[in-house]
Amino acid sequence: MIEKIISSDETIQEESNTFAKGECFYKYLTIFIIGSLLGVIYEDILHLMKTGEFMTHRGEMFLPLNPLYGFGIMLLMVGLSKIKEWYHCIVYGSIVGGGIEYFASWGLELISGQIAWDYSHLPTNIDGRTTVYIALFWGVCGFLLAKFVYPYLACFIESWPKKIATIIIKTIWIVMIIDMVVSYLVLSRQMLRSKGYESFTFIGETIDRVFTDERIEVFFPNMRTQVKE
Repeated sequence: MIEKIISSDETIQEESNTFAKGECFYKYLTIFIIGSLLGVIYEDILHLMKTGEFMTHRGEMFLPLNPLYGFGIMLLMVGLSKIKEWYHCIVYGSIVGGGIEYFASWGLELISGQIAWDYSHLPTNIDGRTTVYIALFWGVCGFLLAKFVYPYLACFIESWPKKIATIIIKTIWIVMIIDMVVSYLVLSRQMLRSKGYESFTFIGETIDRVFTDERIEVFFPNMRTQVKE
């Protein structure tokens, strides 16, 4: 009896010292950050292989991260990991992946006037924002991520020192949020400038002075402004 109590206490103590144990916010947040980084690396390598030129595909002004990839990878990994049948994983993954890509493109263009990708020249494209083939690609990737990557990644994350990992993940998350807000403000002002709207606030004037169209192109070379009448 005493041995069982001691064993139970040791288990509780071990779990309390484990970072991101089980299904929790820190587990999801860590996967989101890792996915954001891997998405940029993937896009950069793909572009380099296609054109022989390096072009950054980050989704934020300063950090080499793409929140769209982070959100998509996190959602596919966690959501599809609970689905048993492989073909259901691919179908749901295709819907989720294609849906995220479509609505992210639509939202970005609506809010900031920026077009980060355009598939209008490809067959089976949907408003140029995604295609059936690309959606199926995300479905297959989602299946592989959920069934073969997520279990090992979860164990790897839980092996991190709890105090240090918590501080690092919190810090990256705070900086990401600030960077996302700055990126949104800068891209919004660029769209308004392209339509002839003058800034009437100190923040807008500062953005116009510091972040010119030429400088924004350095940060986001893969984007182009769509001016709508």
